[in-house]
Amino acid sequence: MRTALIIGAGGQDGRLLARFLLARDYNVRGWTRADPGTDTACDCEVVDVLQRGTVEHNLLTLRPVEAQFRCPCSRLAKRSSNH
Repeated sequence: MRTALIIGAGGQDGRLLARFLLARDYNVRGWTRADPGTDTACDCEVVDVLQRGTVEHNLLTLRPVEAQFRCPCSRLAKRSSNH
């Protein structure tokens, strides 16, 4: 089974993409900035994408064949400029 990683899986686009990929027999994992609650189509984990070690560890563990980034770029740019 192919594994896909959706970064931003808790948002509207991420949830729709997860459902789409699950219907095509993907193993779908999701990363979110905050707890997405129970209304997600896939297993989600809260991951800070600015923490390189955490990202590397999770990618080596998951080994996705695809990674989809579904996050408003303006929010990420604003957030990374604060660090």
